[in-house]
Amino acid sequence: LIQCQDMWKSYGKKEVLRGLNFQIMSGRIVGLLGPNGSGKSTFLKTVAGIIPALKGKGSLGNHIDLAYFDQMSGELDSELSVFEYYHDAFPSLREKEVRTQLASYLFRGDALGKCVASLSGGEKARLALAVLLSRKPNFLILDEPTNNMDIPAKETMESIFRMYSGTILMVSHDRYFLSEVCDSLLIFEEDKEDASFY
Repeated sequence: LIQCQDMWKSYGKKEVLRGLNFQIMSGRIVGLLGPNGSGKSTFLKTVAGIIPALKGKGSLGNHIDLAYFDQMSGELDSELSVFEYYHDAFPSLREKEVRTQLASYLFRGDALGKCVASLSGGEKARLALAVLLSRKPNFLILDEPTNNMDIPAKETMESIFRMYSGTILMVSHDRYFLSEVCDSLLIFEEDKEDASFY
C-alpha cells in the first residue's frame, strides 16, 4: 500500500526524516511512536500528500481512497446538533440509521441534540471520526485520534479500529491504545538515521 524510498524531510531548518525506507502492506494497522519533534506528524502529512518530501519519494498503491485526521479535524464549530451534523453529511440515511450509527460512537439520547460547538474536545473528535469512517475510506492516516478522549471513548475507538478492514497509519502517545489496536509499530527516535519497524 505504501512504499517509501530514501525519504528525507525537514521541519523548518531541522531534518526530521533521513533516508527512510520501508513498505506497508494493505490491511495493516501501523502505529507511530516517538518523542515530540521526531518527525511523526511530518511523516504522516508527507504520506498523505499534504507536504512534499525534501528528497526521495513515498508512493501509494492503486485504488487508494485516503482519509486524513489531525487535531484540526476535531475542531468542529457548527451550530447544528450532533444528529443534524451527521445527517447533513449523509442525507440519504433514515433517522433510525443515523441514530444507530451515532450510537456506535457513544452518541445516544440527549447527546444527539447537543450543539456541536458545545461538545468537549474528545466528543468532537469522536464525531469527526464517525463522519470520516462512515465515508468508508480504505486508508486512514490518523494523528492523535484519541487525544482528549476518556477511557470508555478510547475503548470504543479500539473496537472500531480493530473491526476496520482497510489500512491504518496512526500517531499516538498512548502506548496501551497502540498495543490493543496495532499489529506493527514504526518507532521514530531523535538523532537516528532511520526509523525502526517492528
